[in-house]
Amino acid sequence: MTSLRRAAALATVTLAVAAVRAAYAARGDVLVGQVDDANEKFAAVSGIDPAAVKKGDTVSFVDVSANRIFSNGTVNDTSAAGRLIVEYDKQGERAPRTGDLCVKPK
Repeated sequence: MTSLRRAAALATVTLAVAAVRAAYAARGDVLVGQVDDANEKFAAVSGIDPAAVKKGDTVSFVDVSANRIFSNGTVNDTSAAGRLIVEYDKQGERAPRTGDLCVKPK
C-alpha cells in the first residue's frame, strides 16, 4: 500500500469515527469518549470528563466500523492526564482497541 493510499484510508477511518461520535453525542443522553490505548485488562479513554463519572460506573464500547456495542466495562480510576481507566469485560466479543468509542448514559 502506498503512503498516499494509507493516508486516504486513515482519513476515511477518522471521518467514520467523527461521524459515529457525533451521532452518539447528538442524542444528548450519553457521554462519548474514545479509546486511546488498551492492554489485557484496562482501556484508557479520553473525551469524557472524569468529574462526570465515578468509580464503578458502567460504560459500553462501540466498534466504529460496525456502529455497535461489542463490550462493556467498569470505570476503575482516572489517570493524571484526565483519562478514564476502564476495566473491560473479558466476556465481550473482543477487547477494546485504539479508536473505539466509549459511551456512558448520563
